[in-house]
Amino acid sequence: MAAPHILLVGGGHAHALLLHHWAAKGGPPGPVTLVSPEDHSPYSGMLPGYVAGHYGFGAFHVDLVGLTERARVQRVRDRVVGLDLPGRQVLLADGGALSFDWLSLDTGSTSGLLPLPGAAVHTMPVKPLQPFLTRLSSFLRGPAVADPAPSVVVLGGGLGGIELALALQHRLDELRPQGTKGRVTLVERQPTLAPQLDAKVARKLARWVQAAGVEIRTCADVVAFTARGVELRDGTFLASDFTLTAVGARPAPWLQQTGLALDPGGFVRVDSHLTSVSHDRVLAVGDVAHMDASPREKAGVFAVRQGPVLAAILEARLRGRPVPAFEPQADYLRLVSLGAKRALGLKYGRVVGGLGLGGAIMWRLKDRIDRRFMATVGTVDVRSPSKEGHAKVPPGSVREG
Repeated sequence: MAAPHILLVGGGHAHALLLHHWAAKGGPPGPVTLVSPEDHSPYSGMLPGYVAGHYGFGAFHVDLVGLTERARVQRVRDRVVGLDLPGRQVLLADGGALSFDWLSLDTGSTSGLLPLPGAAVHTMPVKPLQPFLTRLSSFLRGPAVADPAPSVVVLGGGLGGIELALALQHRLDELRPQGTKGRVTLVERQPTLAPQLDAKVARKLARWVQAAGVEIRTCADVVAFTARGVELRDGTFLASDFTLTAVGARPAPWLQQTGLALDPGGFVRVDSHLTSVSHDRVLAVGDVAHMDASPREKAGVFAVRQGPVLAAILEARLRGRPVPAFEPQADYLRLVSLGAKRALGLKYGRVVGGLGLGGAIMWRLKDRIDRRFMATVGTVDVRSPSKEGHAKVPPGSVREG
């Protein structure tokens, strides 16, 4: 009998660590195929550092070509558009299909597109990351940045939006002549930034955001977007040369047609074994998964911790052994970038770091953790093409600093 075929869809953090695990062992326990539309996959933890200019493009992109080669895994460069679960097939954008015995999904999430006039044309969701990075590079090289006061509006006052607003403020300040600054405005519909945090911590974070030069607009109800900026319900107009959205998280829309059990947000419901609650041959990890037994926010730390457990689960399934469970921690250390090489550490309601010496120490810790992850899975070498195509570096990508 042929060995069961494992099909991996998506090159997210958990799958990257799964491939590293197999590479270290000399290969997977059976035939494996990875399907991904890109040769490289961005590591979200280093995105603010890239936007701020601290990292080059290759430094925060996983080399999926090299990783699959080391893991002895076949790679198909295509985009998944659907599933045929009764036939155990994945449907591809090119019209083809791939069969599987076991399927693992690590397709991440996208930023929500606000259902408002002009949103589809005049805003840029942060996720998926590749289109955002291309648009960001075009903006940073464009004429708007050379204006006396380039303007950026960031929609979404959660931790992700805060990090990006601070990173863009730092980047614009670095690009501008001395004594001039860009204008970054952070817009949040709720009364406070980071409403998921303790109120005292959120207020302290807001003070640091303002100290870095970012304008904060809370209780802001956006009604429309134009080529010139953002209109608020109270009549305020926020001029913007580049408007990005970091609000909510959405899964791939094709999941709705698969027959998989989904949560109200459209994410794949999984049990403690990272297995679909409706289809026991399907697993899901990272942002695309909703953990029924222990729901958590969408955060890269869970995807990273799921990688080794996913390897153990798949090997146990293939060998008919007891399947281990994934137990996410109740709280974890959030390391929040503050634009310049400073960071906050948040855990158990306590704050360490900021814009001073403590923040520099937290940045070094975050930088060390992020670089360790990238060293494990392998970064993209932007100087030479891969065997299957060059890693396309957006124009204006900075060198690592």
